[in-house]
Amino acid sequence: MKKSLCLCVLCLLSIVVLFLSCSSDETSNEESTFSKIMQTEQLLISMREYNDSLAFNSGITRSGAETHEIVEADLIGGFAAGMLTGFFPPAVAIGAIAGSAIRWIEGNQIFVNQGNMQLIEAECAYMLVLQENPQLDIDYNDVEDLDSITATIGRIHNLALSKIRYARTHGIHFNTTQIQSQISPDILTVIHSNSFTALFDTINTTISNGESLDYLLTDSIPDQIMNLYNQAISYASSPEDIDNYANDYMYMIESSGAEFSDEELSSIAAGMTISSYSYRLWSEEFDE
Repeated sequence: MKKSLCLCVLCLLSIVVLFLSCSSDETSNEESTFSKIMQTEQLLISMREYNDSLAFNSGITRSGAETHEIVEADLIGGFAAGMLTGFFPPAVAIGAIAGSAIRWIEGNQIFVNQGNMQLIEAECAYMLVLQENPQLDIDYNDVEDLDSITATIGRIHNLALSKIRYARTHGIHFNTTQIQSQISPDILTVIHSNSFTALFDTINTTISNGESLDYLLTDSIPDQIMNLYNQAISYASSPEDIDNYANDYMYMIESSGAEFSDEELSSIAAGMTISSYSYRLWSEEFDE
C-alpha cells in the first residue's frame, strides 16, 4: 500500500514538473517572439523618424526628383529579383538593369519608336560587361563579403546600362545568339525561369504604364524597409547623400537586434548599394 502510494505521489510530482517545464518553455518562447516583434517594430519606427528628419531638411530639386524616379526602378528591380531568387547575384543585377533601362527608354524620346527593352537585351549587356571586365566575374556560389558582392552588382549595373545606351543610340544590335551561348547554364536557368520572366514582364508593363514599382513591395518586413529607404533617397541631392542614407539604414538594421535571413539581408543591402551606384549614373545623365 505504501509502495503504491509512493508511486502515485512520484507520478503526480513528475506530471507537475513536466507541466511547469512546458509552461516555462511556452512562456519563454512567447517572450522571445514578443521581443523580436518589438525589435522589428522599433526598427521601423526609427526609420520613419529618420525619414521625417530628412523631409524636414529637404531641398529637393526637379532634377533630383527625376533622378529619384529612375533610381527607384533600379533599386526595387534589384531588390525584388534578390528576394525572388534567394539572392542570386546575376539575377539581382539583371533585375536592376531591367528596372532602370525600361524607365530610361520609356522616358527618352530617342527610343520612342524602338520599343521597350527585352530580357535578352539585358542579359547580353550583362554578359558583355563581364567579358570586358573579367575581375567582376566572381564566384557567386561562394559569397562571403556582402559589401564586395553588392558593390560588384552596382558596377555591373552601371556598365551594362552604358552599353545599352550606346547600342540604342548608335542603332547597334547585340549578337544575341553568340552572346547567350557564352552565358552559364546556371544563370540562364534562373533568369529564364517562369517566375523571373514574370517579374521582368511586370516591371516592363508597370513602367510602360507610367506607374511606380513601389507597388511590388508588400507588407513583409524587408519590403517595408525598402519602401522606407526608397522614401529616404527621394530627399537626396547628391551621391554622398545616398551613401550616408544607405550606411545609416544598414546601421539601424544591424544594431536593432531584428532577425533577417541571409537572403533578406543580402537583398536589402544590394538594393541600397545599387541605389548608390545608380544615383551617380543618372544624376550625371540629367546634368548633361
